[in-house]
Amino acid sequence: MTPLVREMSALVPEPESAHWFDLGTVPQHLPAQSMEWEIARHLPYQRTVAVFRTDAGARYACWLQAGDSSVTLAYVGLESGKPALFSHPTAFFERDGAIAYHSRAGDEASAKHAARMLVTIAKRLYTERTSYRPERAGTIAQQRKRERHGKRPLFVWNTVEISPQLPESSPALGGTHASPRAHDRRGHWRNHSTKGRVWVKACRVGSASNGVVFKDYEVTTWKART
Repeated sequence: MTPLVREMSALVPEPESAHWFDLGTVPQHLPAQSMEWEIARHLPYQRTVAVFRTDAGARYACWLQAGDSSVTLAYVGLESGKPALFSHPTAFFERDGAIAYHSRAGDEASAKHAARMLVTIAKRLYTERTSYRPERAGTIAQQRKRERHGKRPLFVWNTVEISPQLPESSPALGGTHASPRAHDRRGHWRNHSTKGRVWVKACRVGSASNGVVFKDYEVTTWKART
């Protein structure tokens, strides 16, 4: 995993419940952008954390929770010499053909900032190549002992290389969906023969009793449809 993922994961509860992406550097002042809802609401995993630096040196970890027809975003930000800033969660959803939001912060400025974050992250996730997934290390007894002493759990990080979803007519590159081993399958677009382009949700497939596998894919770049 990257140094930024390691740093920011220490600030987030239950980091093992999400896939982590390091998006590199983004502008400190995010520009206003129109929200492409079909892109913003379709995340690679139900729980996704995106970390990034700004060109002014601030570091952020954004927690994205995908619902059936909504996305909730919350973040923690770090700036040199300042305490960590934890945001209120903001939920985005579609209502009467427009994008609406609900935020516990209660002010429009915070919601607009969260919306700009969501758009920037969602667009970058479409071309992101690598995610990281932590798993708790050691025995249950060791983990409980750490908890009694007020220490955070120990984690082993797994790297998942991602490639874009290939059209159904493309030749197979090896591997099989019938593998009995448990693994995470990322959300992806599929070209359906009758329904056209449809979104397939992320899921956990296979049986852990037959082992656990973290997929490695050949990576290619792509662009989202406009």
